[in-house]
Amino acid sequence: MPEPRESAEYTSIDVDALGDAVRDLDRTLDGLRDHISGLESDFDYFGVDQTNLNKLLEARNELEDLMPEMRQRHSHAEYLLDQKQNYGESGDGVLHVQGPDVLNSPFSSIEEAQRQAKI
Repeated sequence: MPEPRESAEYTSIDVDALGDAVRDLDRTLDGLRDHISGLESDFDYFGVDQTNLNKLLEARNELEDLMPEMRQRHSHAEYLLDQKQNYGESGDGVLHVQGPDVLNSPFSSIEEAQRQAKI
């Protein structure tokens, strides 16, 4: 594992753990979509307080906004780790990078980054 220089930023990402988190959040989002969607009309019909239901709906909406970025970050991390492993660097499943958050990319996809790199 590369040692961080004292004056430089350092990023380390466990790619497998990030992938596990993304899959868990996807399952949570699927559950929220599958089980909550029809409850609003039932709560209205029976006059049940919707305070807690609204919290779940808000959580679902936040996850729907977050998940595309999480999937993209995991995809970028997998790609970067694969590239490092192809060049003989560590194969421990953790991406070590000297610098700021390497996954905070200005590109919308790996393909876009690769196209820009070929220009």
